[in-house]
Amino acid sequence: MFMDKFIEQLDLYFGKKAPQLPRGIKEFLVKIAPYIAIISVALFAISIFHLLTAGFGSLGAGGYYGAGFSRTGLFVHLIVSVIVSVIYLMAIPGLFKRSIRSWNLIFYATLITAIGSLLTFSIASLILGLLIGFYVLFQVRTYYTGQH
Repeated sequence: MFMDKFIEQLDLYFGKKAPQLPRGIKEFLVKIAPYIAIISVALFAISIFHLLTAGFGSLGAGGYYGAGFSRTGLFVHLIVSVIVSVIYLMAIPGLFKRSIRSWNLIFYATLITAIGSLLTFSIASLILGLLIGFYVLFQVRTYYTGQH
């Protein structure tokens, strides 16, 4: 399957060849991962609520509060936020159990966020999000596969 080979390649570079995080940091990240997901869902909910109530109505010539966001960019952000929130919600129980299924869900959420950055031409967010996201994900992956 394509995705399995893609994950294997990413694991090679971000998990095995990349400088390793100390074991204590990895264990800490795995321990707090479910709580980070819960906080992220709460922040996404606030963002979604804000976009639905104020965001689209506040678009003027200067964009979203003058930040230059277009209606299309806000729509993409809204859709990505909803999808990623649902994925995080689905992943939370498994993050507590350290299941590979939940790790995969967080991986897919990272990819979806990257696609959103690409669609809104947020190239810096795309590159930094993928580099940091993949590095952290693949550094802790063995804790979810039972191979640590």
